[in-house]
Amino acid sequence: MKRILVLLILCVVTLPFIGITSAETYVDKDTFFHSTNVIFNTTKDLLFENVSAFTDHVTFNDSAFYITPTNPANISIQYLAPNIIALPLGATVMQFFTNDSSGLAYINISGFLAFTTYSVYMNSTFQLNVISTASGFVNFTSNVWNRYIEVYVGAGALPPGGGGRLPQFIPSDEEPPDEEPIEEEPPDEPPDELPDEEPPGDTTTDTQTPDVITTIMIFIIGIIVIIAIIIGRSKL
Repeated sequence: MKRILVLLILCVVTLPFIGITSAETYVDKDTFFHSTNVIFNTTKDLLFENVSAFTDHVTFNDSAFYITPTNPANISIQYLAPNIIALPLGATVMQFFTNDSSGLAYINISGFLAFTTYSVYMNSTFQLNVISTASGFVNFTSNVWNRYIEVYVGAGALPPGGGGRLPQFIPSDEEPPDEEPIEEEPPDEPPDELPDEEPPGDTTTDTQTPDVITTIMIFIIGIIVIIAIIIGRSKL
């Protein structure tokens, strides 16, 4: 009984420190988050599990955006996958706009699957492949701003239509093979009708002779039996 009581007390004490559910946060496009030299916002109302602003980065879900531009910049997030590490090949990880007058920017973002190749597009043009670090960071630089940046899972080749959330990775220079028409086999023809068979004729062979002989033999035996009966009675 004492052990059960101790366990209940431990559960009550530790329950406030356990993250049972994560509060979801709606962020509208008029909400701004500030870090060093960068202002973050969204292009439309987006739902995140977590949003946290720090002096050197802003975290959306599990992705911390460390962006260090030469000049003050604006980052507008359009899309961010809710579970990046579970995305299939070719899926979109994130899409965001960068806006600045000029200068070089160092972009370092966390939340990626470790040691995985990702492709980076800028203004719908493939730029480079990057491999995430052991701690799940992807980093690259951009020397031209006012860009639309997209990150996909897998090595890059321009997706059809210049971007978008793709369910499957398909290189643009790869056309689907022509499908050969399937020739249908003609249905089996019914077998030729057999000619009507003539009803069998009289199959009785010439068996009258044996029947006649049998009848005669029975008749003779009958006569002999009658004679024997008569002779037996006369002796009596």
